[in-house]
Amino acid sequence: MVVPTFSQLKRFIGKLLTNNDWDFNFRKIVEWLTDGTADLNVNSVIATTSMVAPLMGDSSTVFTGDGSGISNLSVTGAGVRTKTLANDDFDSWKLGTVFANPASGVETADRWEVDKANGSGTAPSVDVNRVTTIPDSKSTFSMELDVTAAGAIGASMFWRSKQILLNGDWEKFKGESISVAFQAQTPASAFFSIVIDDGVTVQETAFSGTTSFAQYKVENVLLSGVATKLEISIGLANATNIPTTGSYFVTQFQVNSGDVIDAFEPASVALVDANLHVGSDKPLANENKDGLYARSIDQVLRLDEQEIDLATAALIVSEQWSDIVHGRRYLAQLDDMAVEIRSRLKAKKLAADYRAIDVINRYLFDELGFKSVKEATDPNDLFLHSVLDKKKGYCLSLSILYLSLTELICVPF
Repeated sequence: MVVPTFSQLKRFIGKLLTNNDWDFNFRKIVEWLTDGTADLNVNSVIATTSMVAPLMGDSSTVFTGDGSGISNLSVTGAGVRTKTLANDDFDSWKLGTVFANPASGVETADRWEVDKANGSGTAPSVDVNRVTTIPDSKSTFSMELDVTAAGAIGASMFWRSKQILLNGDWEKFKGESISVAFQAQTPASAFFSIVIDDGVTVQETAFSGTTSFAQYKVENVLLSGVATKLEISIGLANATNIPTTGSYFVTQFQVNSGDVIDAFEPASVALVDANLHVGSDKPLANENKDGLYARSIDQVLRLDEQEIDLATAALIVSEQWSDIVHGRRYLAQLDDMAVEIRSRLKAKKLAADYRAIDVINRYLFDELGFKSVKEATDPNDLFLHSVLDKKKGYCLSLSILYLSLTELICVPF
């Protein structure tokens, strides 16, 4: 069983979960605590309003909200399973629901981003929207890919909507077979494809669509034993094919380990407004910032200033610098450091203001041993992830670390 650290769970402390945003909150806890077959265990959960959660096919009533804590809650059922792809039924759209011909790299539905290139041709113009055109009651929304201009065939031309799986979600598939499927409705006989890129080989399987929903799948795809990533995409164009103008609707995306696609089971948590409390500590100051959900610098720059999360932005830059950096791991480390600083302030009965500076300095530089380098001869010293790994950095990167921590404990700067 994959058990989350407190730093991972505490992002949900006191978070108001509604029918509109449970996908980014409660479902994530389910994913962390479930390996596909094991029980779901949640400790010290308080539901201030009654909620019923049939977890991924299990019809059991999971929470009843009487305001008291529920300890060592367990739910067992064959229906409980891990979602390899995040937002596989396109329920969550934190950054908007309408995107007019978004540029390459723009995230649309949460965790799904546009990937396109003209090459020697012209990539199609495609609007991306959240719509309620769906195949059945297992879904609430689909992703509409509205092709307004078909583009022109040419070498290295393509258009895709892709999800880059996080390291912990795909590395178990190295050297193994996977199967991928989704439901789609397209213009008559329209070209589209499933694209699987493991960093060693790009495998594309083409389909001819129909005007009613059908499942399209590719099974038993062997990934390289030295794979460096896993990207799953729906493709609308490539060097030899362009799409038909009109709307393509996609939902119920799934990736299975092995050579067979199972029936799609939604993570159908019917969640009434409720507050989940994990542990007793209060949330950090960035708890509800939109910047926590940013996945690119472009998304950061579109945020209001007060919604930007400094550490998240800095670690996005780190991820662009190095393909092997997973920024979310460092966010958890920063959270743990901030909680430790805050507990020391509490023990000394000090407010999170200028009086916190001495406590932060002693913790960072005396106890943890962070130090500065006089010259940035190693470019890695300029990045936040490297400072956290090596406990040394240039004045700029050390300042980003310092400001990130003060932001988390709400020290004004």
